[in-house]
Amino acid sequence: MSRSKPLCAAEAGASPTRTSSQHWHAKKIFLGVTMAAALTLAFAGTASAHVEPSPSDVQAGSTQTVAFTVEHGCKESPLVKLEMQLPAGLTGVSVPETPQGWTGTVTDSVVTFQGGPQPAHEEIEFAIQATFPDAAGTMLGFPTIETCEQGTVEWIQPVVSGEEEPEFPAPTVTLTPGVAVTAAEGDAVAPESSAAAEGAEPSVGKNESDSEEASTTKAAETSDPSSTNFLPYALIGLVGGAALVIAVTMMRKRKAADTPPAE
Repeated sequence: MSRSKPLCAAEAGASPTRTSSQHWHAKKIFLGVTMAAALTLAFAGTASAHVEPSPSDVQAGSTQTVAFTVEHGCKESPLVKLEMQLPAGLTGVSVPETPQGWTGTVTDSVVTFQGGPQPAHEEIEFAIQATFPDAAGTMLGFPTIETCEQGTVEWIQPVVSGEEEPEFPAPTVTLTPGVAVTAAEGDAVAPESSAAAEGAEPSVGKNESDSEEASTTKAAETSDPSSTNFLPYALIGLVGGAALVIAVTMMRKRKAADTPPAE
């Protein structure tokens, strides 16, 4: 009676080994996909946290204050420094004020804000004041580097009008036509205009009054009997009176001639 051949150890474990290998391979793929997704989300979260200028449109040739809002730190790391490259053409650049616990300096066309640490998920705003070039239609980029306790984020990619925004765009300001009038200048112009208007009204009123007065005087002169229009009537009266006197005198002489002398 024949006996079945026993399976060798290799043959006996072949099937379990192959199953374990497939399971580990699938697990590695899953972990790889999960890590890639996590990195993508982290990268997207960082890239979407732009440095935004406000206002983003500035009138060419004007002096304006522009605030730059940093929306996020370096992933989970707090912000401790912000460096901003100034575009060509800006003059009179200064830092009007800084957030509490921060300093701001302008050197060699670079504005540097240092302080903090600013929590990674909290916004912070930094402002500069400058006179912008008189070049309407120009887009001015402010390449900016965030430095955190761990790592940096570089917002330095140029923004081009009509093209898709890059992943890490530099803060950009567009120059618009016209010259900006500040609130102080507007307040100064308004009283002057009002004063001019107030000064003009009495002048107009005076001219109208003078004209009415002149018309009234002329009308009075025309209707006044004592004016020069009465002169012809006065002359006629005088001539008539003289003729009457002469007639009376002649009648008396004639009467005296007709009367006979007394005997």
